[in-house]
Amino acid sequence: MTEDRCLKCGQEAEDSNHVFQRCPIAKEVWSQLNFSWVFNNNNFDLWSWLTWVFSEGTNEQYRGFCYGLWIIWTSRNKFLYESKISTSWDISKQIKSYILELEGIRERELTLVTSTKSSQRLQRENTTIFFDAAFDSKHNRSASGLVVKE
Repeated sequence: MTEDRCLKCGQEAEDSNHVFQRCPIAKEVWSQLNFSWVFNNNNFDLWSWLTWVFSEGTNEQYRGFCYGLWIIWTSRNKFLYESKISTSWDISKQIKSYILELEGIRERELTLVTSTKSSQRLQRENTTIFFDAAFDSKHNRSASGLVVKE
């Protein structure tokens, strides 16, 4: 296996399209999350694919999709820099757990402000995704972050 091959599957060169769309691990994760619809149009470069996904889904799906991107990338980095192996099931479980945790936080917030927010409609004009990753060679740890602004 050459160094430019995907770390998880070794089937083809690792680029962003492969990591998030074509890698069998990523495909299994999206399927386990009931996000198979993201493959309805995956013949694009990464930016076009992301734009298409965000034009087709709901706000709830956007959040789950972004969590998925973030955890898939984090899993890849943990494998590369920390030799921590995650299966598609592990990754899916982590994403679902994160979604449930954030929904619980959101529920608490909503109960505090229901009277002021009840008549407002959410209108989304633009969604911006910021993503960053770093590696601390001193402590041999990786980290990544994802911010979605609606």
